[in-house]
Amino acid sequence: KRHLNFSEFANYTPAQASKKFHEINKVMKNHSMPLRSYLLMHEEARLTPDQYKNVADWALRMQQQLDSAGAATARN
Repeated sequence: KRHLNFSEFANYTPAQASKKFHEINKVMKNHSMPLRSYLLMHEEARLTPDQYKNVADWALRMQQQLDSAGAATARN
């Protein structure tokens, strides 16, 4: 929660949001979340390979949308 708080996401600048989506994509590609220590107590939180891929792909799309919107704004 310290690194990513969806309750505060609407307050992020587009650049901050883009960076967060990049981080989500990276974490999902590395399968580094949920933490192993969390999974020991919450087996139901384990993600399938398809779920990791879906979240990673979604985060990449969101990042690309923000980056292209920012580039379009900078050109105008």
